Amino acid sequence: MKKDNLKFSNFIVSKGATIKDAMASMNDNKKGTVIVVDDKFRVLGTVSDGDIRRSVVKGRDILSCVDEIMNLNPWSARHGELEKRQAEEIFKKDLSIRLIPVVDCANKLVDVIMRV
Repeated sequence: MKKDNLKFSNFIVSKGATIKDAMASMNDNKKGTVIVVDDKFRVLGTVSDGDIRRSVVKGRDILSCVDEIMNLNPWSARHGELEKRQAEEIFKKDLSIRLIPVVDCANKLVDVIMRV
């Protein structure tokens, strides 16, 4: 997926989006995960359906900000020749991972690799 398409995709939500926004995007992308980006398109974290479920069980409202529940250290692959190999290794290590952000050297999102 090209960066231009990513801006308007259902794989990302902006910093400050609500949990409800993330849920809607996950419902559309059918991967159970969204990538949280800032206004410069840098990856800040990810939110999974499990993160949302745990936050609701703890009493958080779905109108709360995703920034409060996101995983701040998500797996990612570095853009370049080895990104597919990196993604394969991540998918092997953690079977719950459904998508991996591909970032450049400034941590800007340039692509998304999905588990098949």
